[in-house]
Amino acid sequence: HLLSGDRPDPLYDYQAIQQELELFSPFLVGKPQIVVFNKMDLPEAQEMWPEVKAHFESKGMPIVPITAAQGASIDTKDLIGRLMAMDTEEKNRIALEEEIAKAKGLREAESSTKKKRKKGAEKPDRVKPFTIDHVDENIYQVRSPKIEK
Repeated sequence: HLLSGDRPDPLYDYQAIQQELELFSPFLVGKPQIVVFNKMDLPEAQEMWPEVKAHFESKGMPIVPITAAQGASIDTKDLIGRLMAMDTEEKNRIALEEEIAKAKGLREAESSTKKKRKKGAEKPDRVKPFTIDHVDENIYQVRSPKIEK
C-alpha cells in the first residue's frame, strides 16, 4: 500500500483500501502486505510519521518511509529488499503448500490402492509401493524404490 503523507488521515485511507480489498477478494486481504508512507519531505508527513509507524508496527506490518521529491534522498534499497524478501517468502509458502497437497494426494492414492487389494483386485505391474512419512511440521518424506533409483 502506498499512503500519502499529505492526506489528513492516512490510517483512515489504509482502512478504506483494506475494505475495498475485502469486498473485491477476501483472499487478497490475507496476502502479505507492506506499507509505504510517501512524502516524508513534507512537515505534515514528518509530524504524522511516529503515529503511523507505531500503528503498523503494533500490527507486525512492515512500513517504510520514502520521499520522491526532487533532490531529496530516497531510501529505496530498504523498500526493494523488503519486497524481494516478501516475494521469496510467498513463493516458498506456495511451493510448500503444493508439495503438501501432492503428498496428501499420494497418501490418498496409496490408501485407495490398499482398499482395492483387500477387495481382491489385481495389482497393476506399474504401481510401485511407496511410503509417506511426516518428518516435521509441513515436511513430508516420500520413499519408493522407483524414486530412490
